[in-house]
Amino acid sequence: MPDSNDDAVRELVECFYAALDRRDWDTVEALVSPRLVAEVGSSEPVGWAEWRAHLEEFIRGFPDGQHEIEEVLVDGSHGITRCRFTGTHTGEFRGIAPTGTKVSIAGIHIDRFQGTRWWRTAANSICTGYWSSSRGPDWPLRQTDACGDTIMMSP
Repeated sequence: MPDSNDDAVRELVECFYAALDRRDWDTVEALVSPRLVAEVGSSEPVGWAEWRAHLEEFIRGFPDGQHEIEEVLVDGSHGITRCRFTGTHTGEFRGIAPTGTKVSIAGIHIDRFQGTRWWRTAANSICTGYWSSSRGPDWPLRQTDACGDTIMMSP
């Protein structure tokens, strides 16, 4: 049976994604420790400023992007979230002009909280959406970004 700590961690996770989807950076900042460490994919750990820049890049490329929380498991101060980010590529993203293509990125995040602040996150994502491009047959089918996300593309 969940205890009040489980409920508090679950609420923090849900509050973070809801604030991110509303682009409510004041609430996001209030939830995240300035000393947060983010490990995304196989990349080196980054601090809050770098991770925020990564999040903002997705928001610019997919301004209608939203997170669907599919499951939140709690173990002590850890929240494990299975979620899906969906959006439409209507803004420039990593040098790729908007294509109008819808993407769906499944993710699993393991987050650690201390009190009401997010201290550590480890995230892995799989992109199941595809971009179409006029760049021709030499266009790479797979691109890995600086944060370790693998983005699948098709010509």
